[in-house]
Amino acid sequence: MLQKVGSFNDLSQELIDSVPKLEGVQWFQMLNGVSEIDMDTKEKVLRFGKTQLPTKDTIRDPFNKNKVVNIGVIKEVEKGEVVSFKHYVAGQGQSLFSGRFCLDSNSLDDVEFYYMFMLGNANGKNPNRDTTKPILFEPLYFEELSKEKSKTRSTRLRALNIVDGFTPTEKRDFASALNWGVEANLDILTEKIEEFADNNPDAFLKIWGDSSLKIKSLVGRAFKYQVLSHDKSNNTVSWVTLNQPIASFDKNSKEPIVNLFTNWLETHADGTKVKNSLTKQVNELVKKELEKQSVSE
Repeated sequence: MLQKVGSFNDLSQELIDSVPKLEGVQWFQMLNGVSEIDMDTKEKVLRFGKTQLPTKDTIRDPFNKNKVVNIGVIKEVEKGEVVSFKHYVAGQGQSLFSGRFCLDSNSLDDVEFYYMFMLGNANGKNPNRDTTKPILFEPLYFEELSKEKSKTRSTRLRALNIVDGFTPTEKRDFASALNWGVEANLDILTEKIEEFADNNPDAFLKIWGDSSLKIKSLVGRAFKYQVLSHDKSNNTVSWVTLNQPIASFDKNSKEPIVNLFTNWLETHADGTKVKNSLTKQVNELVKKELEKQSVSE
């Protein structure tokens, strides 16, 4: 419970009782993640920074004629007056913060923080919150966590089953579409794709179901065989042998170059002509590489 000092934390019993009792561990999910492109998966992911959560606030008590009440996790009191509050930093002590934090009923401090977070305006699931204040987090309940785990498990199994049925060509197509630089050893490549599907099943399924996968694979191979070059500083794609630019893109774009150039091939007036030329050149280089491998074996 929150310590009552004068008018501070002067809450009606009805409002206190409306908060589910903290039993065991209660998880919370931060909602202030920043969308970034993951360098490995090339997919958009949410990154969470460590965040100091509000431990004092002003709320209305709906069970006491909407009385305005100051609440907080009190640290120090002098002469009957509140002078300081305890701090809580979500993600503190974690090298990589997933955006989730929990409070334990065995900790007296955590119990106070629990009531603060459940009653405060930063809680997106607080039915009495001041909607003009920013939402920072929301509690996660067992049913939600259970459904999420079940869905993740099902998605992972589906992704791994698809990889299990991949032909060698499909494996190389998938790797090329991600611009990995295809491994000559098929066993190493298989292991890498399986690891990707296991750790990022949603991203895997999105790429696998992409109607542009074949073109992305062609573009990835074109970069690998140096048919195409990418000037990162200007974000332009050029023919290597001709040293001639083909397309340029927004310098500030964080979209992977394979995706950008694939979209260009599919939408630009010269796209079909360039794609046909790429296909011819890449196929010749792949054929030469395979011949070289068979000779060495």
